[in-house]
This record gives sequence, C-alpha cells and structure tokens, in this order.
Amino acid sequence: MSSCTYLTNSATAKSYRISINKLVKLFDDPTIDEVNLYGSEFVRRLIATNSKLSTINKHCRELNAIFMKIGPPCPKNRDAQNLLKYYPYFAPPEFELKDPPEFSDEEFQLLFNAFNNETEYPRYLPHEKRPIFWQTIMIFVSILAVRREAVLGIEWRDINKKEMYAKIRSEIDKKEKTRFKPIQPILIEYLEHIRPSHINWNSHNKIFEWSHCDTIWYKCWRRAEDSAGIKMGLHDIKRFSGELALRAGADVLLLQAHMDHSNIKTTLNHYCRPKTQNMVNKIVVPIPKNETVTPPPLPPEPEPEKLPEVRIAPAFQFHSKSEIIQFYLNETNRLEKSDIIVRTPGGTVLTILKLEEEENENIMLQDRIE
Repeated sequence: MSSCTYLTNSATAKSYRISINKLVKLFDDPTIDEVNLYGSEFVRRLIATNSKLSTINKHCRELNAIFMKIGPPCPKNRDAQNLLKYYPYFAPPEFELKDPPEFSDEEFQLLFNAFNNETEYPRYLPHEKRPIFWQTIMIFVSILAVRREAVLGIEWRDINKKEMYAKIRSEIDKKEKTRFKPIQPILIEYLEHIRPSHINWNSHNKIFEWSHCDTIWYKCWRRAEDSAGIKMGLHDIKRFSGELALRAGADVLLLQAHMDHSNIKTTLNHYCRPKTQNMVNKIVVPIPKNETVTPPPLPPEPEPEKLPEVRIAPAFQFHSKSEIIQFYLNETNRLEKSDIIVRTPGGTVLTILKLEEEENENIMLQDRIE
C-alpha cells in the first residue's frame, strides 16, 4: 500500500507520504482493494484522535489526489496509472477558515532581537556570526516572501548584486518554477556578514547552509520565540511580507505574484486579507452638487373604511349567535353595507358578513373581545 504513492516535487512528496503513513497506521497497512472500504472511516478515526479539522481536510485532499493518479483514467485525468478499477473517496470535512495571524513591526523587531542570543547553531559559522545567520533569514523572507525550502536551497550564485534580484530555481520552488525576485541593499549587507571569506558570490555553495536536522532548526527558532514572547514562525514572516507589500501599495495581482501563488484565492483567504477600511474611507461617491434630486412625494394612504355599528339594547336577550344574526338581518335590512359590526353590552364585538352567492345568502359571524 505504502509503495503506491504518486510523487511530484519533494515538498509534495513529503506531504503525500505523511498522509499515506497516517492511513497505513490507522488501518494496519491495508491493501489497495481494502482502502475502498475506508473512505468515511478514515475521517471518523482521525476525528477520534482529536486531530484538527483543517489537518483532516488536508489529508483527505491529498489521499484523493494520490488515488486519482493510480486509479482509472478519465478525460480530466488522462495520465492516471489505471491500477484500480475505481478509486476511493475521502470526503474532506468542512471547517471554518480562521483569519491569518497579524503581526506588527514591533513584534518582528522583538523576534529579530531575540536571535542575538542564538550562538549555538549553525556550527560552521563563528559564534559572533551565528545570530546574524538567523536575522539574515528573517530579512531574506520578509523581502522575498519565500518558503523554507527556498531559503535552505538558495546559493550564492543565485544573488545578482548588480541587477539586485535573487533567482529562485525550479528545484527549490514549491511549484517547480524558476522565479526572479527583486531584493534590497540591506539584504546584501547582511549576506556579506555571514559570507565566509573563502566563498565568492559565484559559488555553488548554499547561503544558509544547514547540516543539522530539522529538530535542531525548530529548537533554535522556538527558543527565540520564547525569548521574544511571541509565536512567529518562518511562514508567518512570509505572510508578514505580504502585509508589507500591501502597505507599499501593491494591488491584488502584484500581491499574488509577490507571494508566489498560482491561485488568487490562496492569497486572499490563507495569507493576506487586504484591509478595506482605509480604501472605503477614500471612496468619493459622485453625488451631483448643483442639482439635487428630490424624491417624488408618496401618495396619501387611504383611510380605512368604517363599517356601520349597531348597539344591542340591554333589554334584548339572545341565547345563541344564530338568534343575533336573525335579529339583525331583520333590523338592518335598510343598511346598504353587507358587513355590520355589532357591539353587545358585555363588550363583545360581532361582525356580521353577508355574502351573496347566486341566489343563496350565506351569513358569517366573527366575534372578538375589545
């Protein structure tokens, strides 16, 4: 089962492998045919482990992508491997999308200063240059808005000091596209601080060389976060770069290109949701200045039609509604109205409705208490 993963670039392969391992662990390494039975059970078991709905949704989408590629071909999936007669479907649970975290310039500065105490890693640099290593990474990501894979894969030859741009090669880009992103002089200054003397700018050596494991990387980063008193990961700095671009006046399309997103919805929903309050305050509604538009006056509301009212004398006694109807039909034949309101001494208001249909006369009696 675990050998049937469909892999693309390294980042996608790593993500797919995590989802496959999750499926194998939950169902004791099922065969491909057995997986067809586990579409909904997979979600239920993950929910039972208190996994986040967003994480379960991600696993379902990745498993669906894998099994579509090893399943039967179709017009929209012509390169499928046809290893299955039909592919299982893992229904992604719905979840409410949370607003992306927002960080201020002061919080960025706090984390930047917190790395002054990080003198343990990386080991190949002198102790005095190790804090600058981490601070340069922060500047690099805040200017270029790149991911960790690009940071750890960028080489000295990829930096063009003359044209002031960085080349993000396709092998270190998540979408496997070569990108050319502009940089600022301050980044060059910090890079000069961490560049070893025996390495020139045309070297194939990696700028942010990291020979340690991921555990040590995150240990160093969390140590700086604890010192600063905030939680601001490397991907949060990428989002912060989008916020800086918005402040600089970038529109939605420029923001999408800056964040390296192929879908504009990803830019707006998951990373940077532009604040529209300042924009709305600047909108000028074209109201005519010389000519004022006066709405036409509303027509007067018609007065409600009043029905004739007949009061019952206290001396009359009736034992049923039919006796009242018969009495007033005899007494009020002189009235032209077909509807008659009758008020009794006890406060009961009776409405007699005389409806004529063909030659038969129907009588309706409605009563209410005032």
